Formats: sequence, C-alpha cells, structure tokens
Amino acid sequence: MCKVCHLSTVHGCFSNRIFHKQCKTLSQAGYSVTYIVQHECDEEIDGIKIRMLSKPNNRMDRMIRLNLSTLKLALEENAETYHFHDPELISIGILLKLMGKKVIYDVHEDYKASIAKKRWIHSSLRNLVANAFSFIESFSANTFDGIVAATPQIARQFASPKTVVVQNFPQIENFNPSVEMPYEKRGAVITYIGGMSVLRGAREMLEAVSLLPHALQWQLHIAGSVQDKELEQYLNKLPGWKNTLFYGWQSRQFVDDLLSKSKVGLVLFHPAPNHTMSQPNKLFEYMMAGIPVVASNFPLWREIVDGAKCGITVDPLNVEEISEAVKWLLVNPAEAKAMGERGKRAIYDRYNWHNEGEKLINLYKRIAG
Repeated sequence: MCKVCHLSTVHGCFSNRIFHKQCKTLSQAGYSVTYIVQHECDEEIDGIKIRMLSKPNNRMDRMIRLNLSTLKLALEENAETYHFHDPELISIGILLKLMGKKVIYDVHEDYKASIAKKRWIHSSLRNLVANAFSFIESFSANTFDGIVAATPQIARQFASPKTVVVQNFPQIENFNPSVEMPYEKRGAVITYIGGMSVLRGAREMLEAVSLLPHALQWQLHIAGSVQDKELEQYLNKLPGWKNTLFYGWQSRQFVDDLLSKSKVGLVLFHPAPNHTMSQPNKLFEYMMAGIPVVASNFPLWREIVDGAKCGITVDPLNVEEISEAVKWLLVNPAEAKAMGERGKRAIYDRYNWHNEGEKLINLYKRIAG
C-alpha cells in the first residue's frame, strides 16, 4: 500500500478541501494517508491518521517552530509521497525532495497577490516581498513532482505538464437535508453561510436586505461567525438585523436543512485579489441545494453563474443593485425556481468533486510510476 502524507500548518484538521475531499478520496482509492495538522491529539479519523501539531502562539511561532515540528513528523512517517498545502512549507517540500521523496505542492490561492495586500507587512515592502516570494515559488515549483492548482487561473501561473487543476467542487453525496421542502412552499428566506467579514460583504449584505419591502415578509438567515466585534456592532444597528436570524457556526446537517428551506443564497465578496480568483464553497453549495444565487460579478463567478443561468451577478459594492436582485428573485418565484434547478443540474453534470477526485488520483498514479 502506497503511503502518502499531507502537510498543513495553516488549515484546520477538518478542512473541506484537504481532509474531507483529498485525504478521504486517496484513502478510498487504497492509499495509506497521514495528515500532519494542528489538532488536539494523534488519532485516526475515518481511516485517516492524524499527527498532531500544537497551536502556535503567533505568526512567527507558526512559521519557525511549527515548521520544524512538521518536518520532524514528516520524516517519522517516511511516506513515499508528500503533499503540502501552505506556501510557508515550500522549504520543507524542497528538503523532502532532496531526500528522494515525491513532493506535491497544492496551491490554494494567488499568494503573490495576497502578499501584496497583507497589512502586517509594511506598505513600502509589500510589492518587494510579493515579487521575491513569486520568484521563490516559481523556482521551487520546477523541482516538485506535481502542482495541484485550485482554479484554472492559478494553474496558468504554473505552465507545466505536471500541473493539474483540482477544483474545490462539492461532494454531491454529502448534501442530505432532513426534509427537502418544495421551492414554492418556502418562505422568503435569504441565506448566507460561512464566515462574515468586511471583505466578504457583510455590510453590503445587511444594508441591501434593509432596503427590501416589509411586504415581502423576508428573513435573512446566517450560519457562520463574525470575528470582528466592531463589525458585529455595526450590523446589529442596521434595520435589517431585526429580520435576521444569526445562528453562528453550525453542523453540516443544520446547514443542509437551512439551505433546503431557502429561496436565495448570497455570496457578495469584495473584489480582493484572492476573491476574484477563488471559487467559494458556498456558491456551489447553494447551487447543489437548488437555490438561485446573488453573487459578485467577478469574471470567473459570472462565467459560472451566467453559464448555468442559476442566478444574478451584481456589483458587490452596490447596495441598491444587490437589493434589487434579491427582490427580483423573491417576487418572481417561478423564474427563481428554474434558476435553482439549472444550478443543481450544473453541479451534477460538471461542478462536482467526483470528477476532480479522479484528476487527483490520476496525478498520484502518474507520479508513482
């Protein structure tokens, strides 16, 4: 049995992309899988061996102590193939490659663009640091056995036959609502799932629903968290908060049940570099649940939404435009239902993890031999 080891000092143990999709797919394909990650203890979960990393005290502690701990555990595992998910682990990837191991670099984001916006880096140094990282990343990528890119746009930065696009599409079999309510019988429920922040459009979302006519008897349901206390206080003062049910983080089952009774799904990220190039889980989860979406009009997102004809794309900074799009879906339920059905069909036909998982397995087979 071929032994593989996934590494991350940044992502959580139950990362959707790493644990639930990649590690489980490899395990089901017959690989022995270890995941080195921040966790409370060493244990085996769903056939995946978890090796514990302790939580860092700060960013510097993570990048030095945690990296050294990761290397130590990685060497103890003595796997044939190592698959790492964070740019700060590039040096470990190179060391493992020098030791004769097969190494895969999983690129989740456009890190150069992200670094250029980091507030913890002095503004005068951001572009310099971003360009230096880009050079190191490109040079190092040439030494690795495989590059996994999360989107086609990211893959273009690594023009090589060993680059494979493995997109973060949903697992169809994991959507299991307790009761699937017919669309026409649902109330005017508008839903957002996931973390809330300024860059994820929290302000615009609440300001937009605040403009909706009361006669629609709408409600905004949020399953996620607000980490910024100042933002939370601002949202609480908006008129739309009176019609908002805020659940905090909830289980997968709770989210599935919420989506099954919703009429509109919102994903209104601001045009930050990592957003315009991303493919957010929530967009595909709304589509999988068969509800129409109101989404930011980034070219990549517009290609998905307009291509499937499953919703309306808007300027995420234009509150009036967002509100009008939501209103249109609520007052035109037949057309909205048809959009949701087309989105669900697109998930089954194209945007699903089954197809992406096969790409991952094929990459591992090619690297192995």
